[in-house]
Parts: sequence; structure tokens; C-alpha cells
Amino acid sequence: MVQYHVLKFYFHGTLKGEDGEKNAHTYRVTLYLEPDQEQSFQRMEQAVKDYLKEFENMPLEDFFAASSNKLPLIECVGELFYRQLQYILAGEHTTLYQLEVSEDPLRTYIISNQILMPMASLKQGAEEIDQILEYKKRLLGITNQSYFSQ
Repeated sequence: MVQYHVLKFYFHGTLKGEDGEKNAHTYRVTLYLEPDQEQSFQRMEQAVKDYLKEFENMPLEDFFAASSNKLPLIECVGELFYRQLQYILAGEHTTLYQLEVSEDPLRTYIISNQILMPMASLKQGAEEIDQILEYKKRLLGITNQSYFSQ
């Protein structure tokens, strides 16, 4: 069974339209986090809120122009948030499995560590990898363990 916490946040940013006018956008950021009963939801939520606060009502072009040569596309925003929130949440002793960012209900960009997402724990992950290797051995009819230790 896979278990994780889901937290959703919203922030308002602006983008310049083709006509040069600033257009307001409401972004939804959804985080999938490692379940840990010992971690305080309030501490994790506050850490994310503090991070997102710096983007509130900010012209995203200005931020990206100052920090890189990338355009503030939803993919760039998602990748930036994923990297930085992964680091911030590690400081809160939790793992960020996946981040979704969307500017409207029809457009969502998802970024995740595909290796971590299906595993609720390292032990479970190791067990799942062992099961995959056993299945592969059966399919290939291999009995020699040295094949998998290369």
C-alpha cells in the first residue's frame, strides 16, 4: 500500500500578455509528501507558505529574468519549485515525492522522482525491487544469481 500526505497551496502571480499588459494568474501547487506521524503538518505547511510568499503578486518574468534566462512557463515554475521545496522540506525531515503546479484546471505540470513516488518507505522499495528482479528471473528462466550482480 502506498501512503503519502497531500498539501495544496495557492499563490497569485502576474505574467505579461502578448499586448504587454500584466495578467493575473492564480497558481495551485500540490505537494505529495512522505507520511511521517512525527512531523508536524503546521511546520511543513508554514515552510511552504513562507517560500511561496515571495512569489505572491510578483511579475514572474522579473524573477526568472533575474535568476536565469528561462521564461516563466509553467514547466519552469514547476521545476524551480520542486528543486527548492525538496531542499526546504528535507530541512523539515520529510521527502517531497511529487509536485503539481497548475495555472488553470486544464493545465497541470507534474514533476516527481519516479523512483520515490511508488515507495512509501525504503524497506518497501527494496522489497518491490526484489520482487521485480524475481519476476524478471522467472520470465527469462535464469537461475544463476551472478546475472543480477553485474
